[in-house]
Amino acid sequence: MMGGAPLRGTPRRRPGAGLALRMVGGIVAVLMVAGLVTAGFESRLIGEALRGHAAQMVQERSQALELALLRESLRVRQLVETVTQQQLVLEAREGGTHDPDRSLREVLSVVRTIDPDLQFGSVVDVASGGVVTGLVSRASIDDPGPLDLGDGGLTVRGSQRVVPLRGSGYGLIYTTPVRRVDQAPRLLVVGYALDDVRARDLARLTGVAAVEIVVDGRVVGRSEGHAGGGSAPVGDHTRAGQTQIVDDGRAVRYVSLGAARPWDTPAVIGLIESSPVAAIEPLLAQVRRIAVGVLLAVGAVLAAALAQVMIAPVRSLAATATAIAAGDLERGFHVRSSDELGALATALERMRHELAAQLQVIRRQTQALQEAARRTLRARDRERQRIARDLHDGIQQRLVLLRIQLGAVRAQVEAEPDRVRELTVPLATAIDEVLDDLRSTGQALYPSILHDRGLPAGLYSLAARSELPVEVEVSPSPLPRLDEEVEANAYFVVSEAVVNALKHSGSPRVRVEVSLDAGALHLIVRDEGEGFDPSQVGHAGGLVHLQDRVSALGGTLDLSSAQGAGTTVRVRIPVGSAGGALQVEEHGGDAPVEVDLLGQAKLAEDGVGVLLDRPVGDRQLPGDGGVAPSGGHQGEDLELTRGEPGQA
Repeated sequence: MMGGAPLRGTPRRRPGAGLALRMVGGIVAVLMVAGLVTAGFESRLIGEALRGHAAQMVQERSQALELALLRESLRVRQLVETVTQQQLVLEAREGGTHDPDRSLREVLSVVRTIDPDLQFGSVVDVASGGVVTGLVSRASIDDPGPLDLGDGGLTVRGSQRVVPLRGSGYGLIYTTPVRRVDQAPRLLVVGYALDDVRARDLARLTGVAAVEIVVDGRVVGRSEGHAGGGSAPVGDHTRAGQTQIVDDGRAVRYVSLGAARPWDTPAVIGLIESSPVAAIEPLLAQVRRIAVGVLLAVGAVLAAALAQVMIAPVRSLAATATAIAAGDLERGFHVRSSDELGALATALERMRHELAAQLQVIRRQTQALQEAARRTLRARDRERQRIARDLHDGIQQRLVLLRIQLGAVRAQVEAEPDRVRELTVPLATAIDEVLDDLRSTGQALYPSILHDRGLPAGLYSLAARSELPVEVEVSPSPLPRLDEEVEANAYFVVSEAVVNALKHSGSPRVRVEVSLDAGALHLIVRDEGEGFDPSQVGHAGGLVHLQDRVSALGGTLDLSSAQGAGTTVRVRIPVGSAGGALQVEEHGGDAPVEVDLLGQAKLAEDGVGVLLDRPVGDRQLPGDGGVAPSGGHQGEDLELTRGEPGQA
């Protein structure tokens, strides 16, 4: 179990609920779009099919109308010719007639009686082009003018013409020429008006929705009401014999009647079939609505079921993740699937194991840090006790003794002034010993040269004070100033390693190597001593103390040693950006510091140097430039012991 509780303020939502709704909504939306697109394509395909069927149907009916018109022309011509022959035979039996036009009029009367659809009949003088006689009717033809029967009027098709009627309008006539030897040629004309009535008759005959009759570009008859004195045609009347689909979806096909010739007018009969799509559009719309509704209903049910199946693993993963976030690392991600969700569950389970392992490492590191902190506190307390004991048992006792000796010497000097030099030499020696003790104590606490001059100067000072020859190599030189904590710990690591070598190795010398790269400070301390087994308990305390100090800075320590092969300590301490060049003192000595150990508020600069530093090669205190210590202790008054490098 991992300690801790969920973060406060984190909203608690049902895992996967929003995702399920979005998934259902997305599937339903897709189904709706698919249904609408399908319905649109279906309507378009049905419309195209229906329009094609209507075009085919109007084409067939136009062909039937053409055939019917041809048959009608043939039938009427045969009827007129038959009645005319019968009339001629009858007149011949009766001895002939003195009024042939009257005889032709009787033929027209008989023809009209036989065929009541023929509305009018007339006898036309071919030579003059005038109407000689005719039946009484509400419609009759205008005088055509002189005619030439050689233009095809004797053929069946040529006998069918569209001519103007007297007054207004047009009519469809059938002509039959009559030639007599003793008479001028006559033309028998029968027919009917092209108007709304004839348009309705043709609509019933063909079975189409509507018929319009167009003469000379104007509508003269329409089955759906009055033509209105020449309204515009529904389609393009010049495209006779072609099926047209007009803007409103209706199919139109025109059949030719007249022609561009004398006593004839171009005319067409338009067969109009209503839009099949418009007729069934309400039904199609209802079917589409029902189909889309059923599709959405079924799709919503299936989408909800599918969403539950797909969201259930996601909810399980979310619940497990929430439990792990709350601290339950024993709960695993269990999704039995080979798809992406299974891969996600596997990755999360691997992450859980890695997190548990990392937490174990963190626990061990935390325990190690706690133990190191406790060891550091114990070592610090022991060091303080040792320093307090040394001060009490050593320096303090010596100062008390020195104070007693000073009182005795003063009495002797008062009694024997000539023995001043003899009596003060032991005091100077005693003072030197006290200063040596204070110097050692100060160096154990924190060398001032380390603060003033940096790590290399501190290590050189350490080497100078060591009882064992110590070689120090620094790269680069000069070494840039580093963080104060890094320099201090590096110094004490080397100091402790040197002390351990002095105490335990029996080595004739020690070598210290210091190098700095872009990311870390490297320390190597080698001795040529007896070596040891690092796993032995007897050496655990010192090694643990070194390891604690290095670990506190995030560094690493590696110790290699073997019997008879010496010991090598390698330390790596991470550093940030290095400081500038090695700094030097800008004054003539060390800065004044407060030293409570001597009971004095401040000591002069050289006094502090004498107290905390040792000579490093110029046979003077660092920074003193060869000037003797201040404070009145010069020459014979106070003899200071100055050791050579390497002297304790």
